[in-house]
Amino acid sequence: MFSLSTTLLFLTSSLAAFAVAQDSGFGSTCNTFSTNTHYFEANCQAYDGDYRGTEQDLNLCIANANGALVARDTSVGPASIV
Repeated sequence: MFSLSTTLLFLTSSLAAFAVAQDSGFGSTCNTFSTNTHYFEANCQAYDGDYRGTEQDLNLCIANANGALVARDTSVGPASIV
């Protein structure tokens, strides 16, 4: 069984390998991905072209449903800017 940190590391490492939906702009506008406990962190480009640190609490996005990772309702609010 993989630990949460191992799973998050895999997810972080795999982000660059997956095509991101064109309308999200995530893959082409964010870089320097990392995890810190249960936070996903990245530097993302703002409208003015500058990059800003941002993080998302993965506990708000992902849940353990009887041993399987599942998506949570994503309408809980925006990511925080750090």
